[in-house]
Amino acid sequence: MTATKALVLAAGAFSVDDAGLVVRGRPSFERWGDALQQVRRASRGWQFLVGDLIAYGEDAYGEEAAQLIDAAEWDETSVAVYVWLAKRIPRERRRLALFPRGGIDQHMAVAKLAAADQVSWLERAAAEGWTVTETRRQLKSLTGVGATAPVYKVEVLCQTEAERDTLVVRLTGEGWRCRAK
Repeated sequence: MTATKALVLAAGAFSVDDAGLVVRGRPSFERWGDALQQVRRASRGWQFLVGDLIAYGEDAYGEEAAQLIDAAEWDETSVAVYVWLAKRIPRERRRLALFPRGGIDQHMAVAKLAAADQVSWLERAAAEGWTVTETRRQLKSLTGVGATAPVYKVEVLCQTEAERDTLVVRLTGEGWRCRAK
């Protein structure tokens, strides 16, 4: 395995690289607990973490960031969705209480709503203890969001795979459902 930069946890007592956890010395119980909490926090909303980080990089560094993101070899469609979601629902509107019950999906269910409606629905889902399915059911019954609508298929012919992939990423990031052939 080649050497990579590691994510440092609990003041350097632990780090994470491509192969997993690296322990330095014999960290105290407190340092271990700190690292455990850092990992728990990151794992609960990791899709938002990825979306926030990439959105920041794109805004701050433009094309340089795009090249680094491409080099990371992440699934472009998934990353586009995470960035879209992170931009649609900024940190202050996210509800951490939902994460044990599929919070990323509950946030996704309300992402197309206006900001005030997002807050209202997320707070209600958290207060009522709704699952993702219940959140979607309530949205559909009370607002029509997610209701069955006519489906129109559009076929786009691209000259290259790269052109196709770029279009899929852009459209997915705008909330369109795409399937590339």
